[in-house]
Amino acid sequence: MRIRTLEFADLNNIKKTAKELQTDGVARKEVNYRLQEAEEFLDETLNQSFSIGVNQQCWIQGQIEILNNITDFNSKLSEICDRVYHRSAILWNELINRRDLTSQGAKARRELIQAMLEHQHEERLGLEGYGPEVSMYYSLLEKTGIHRQEDDDRLLSDCQKLIYEGFGVRSQETKLREDLRVRANYLAGKCIESLLKRFIRAASDETKSDSQWLEALVMIVADKPAESWTDDDATAFEMKLADLVRRFKNLEALQKEVAAKGEGFEARRITMTRPDGQEIHQMVWVDHGRESQVEKIVDEFLSKLPDDQQLRQAILAKLSERILNADLPKTVMQIGDKGNDEIAGKNAG
Repeated sequence: MRIRTLEFADLNNIKKTAKELQTDGVARKEVNYRLQEAEEFLDETLNQSFSIGVNQQCWIQGQIEILNNITDFNSKLSEICDRVYHRSAILWNELINRRDLTSQGAKARRELIQAMLEHQHEERLGLEGYGPEVSMYYSLLEKTGIHRQEDDDRLLSDCQKLIYEGFGVRSQETKLREDLRVRANYLAGKCIESLLKRFIRAASDETKSDSQWLEALVMIVADKPAESWTDDDATAFEMKLADLVRRFKNLEALQKEVAAKGEGFEARRITMTRPDGQEIHQMVWVDHGRESQVEKIVDEFLSKLPDDQQLRQAILAKLSERILNADLPKTVMQIGDKGNDEIAGKNAG
């Protein structure tokens, strides 16, 4: 097989590159004859190599398989291709699924390419009727989801509105990017949580176009590009965005307090959410000069608690409620029930 292949390749290369053949008719005829003969020998060798007899053993993806005829071979080959190239587009179109395009297929391809270049923002690329170029468009671009420009633009517009409302931008929606850029620059280098850090970096990026900037933000929040979303992804985006906005604003508020307080303190922003939805937000300051004293008291307190995680969390919730807001009624909630309160702490820096 290797010898036949090399011989055919060498003769083919001689025919294409040897300038002497242009003026030597005898040599040109000899090369053409030997090239044809080499091609026939190569085809014969290939047929022999892949001929399938009864109970023929073949290695297929590391396993021995028994094949009885060429139909079995083609079936196994198709299965392997499906597994290896499982992300390939499935094209149900006879104009495309062939080695050589017909004249009709070539014309349809040319018209489709022209429509892609000149009418990319129009529905169905501006194609009308039911001609072969329309059939090719549906198979190649619409059913595969490649051409969803109009839907994608509408989806990104909806996401922009959600981001605008979520971050409470006071200026016009067209100023969303500038507002987030300024706020993100203020937080740059002050966050270590990966998702929020990526969002801050993307929001402050000035190198991208407006559409690329918005797509980057949406991608970070949803963790997948908008063009591949399902209805469930659109719903999940709103929830993920709300969580990210909350953390962004918490960090933003914390950094403003830190800047106003000055050096010598470490800050925590604590949020407690009650079962009725009411929240307590409190900034807590740890004086560096009293940090060792605080650590000692905490260690003594923890040593007296039982080894029961749920009970410890209930005690934490009760202490937080009493310390952060002493005016709340003592009968408001049942602390002993698991999941009543959520305590969230934010580090400065």
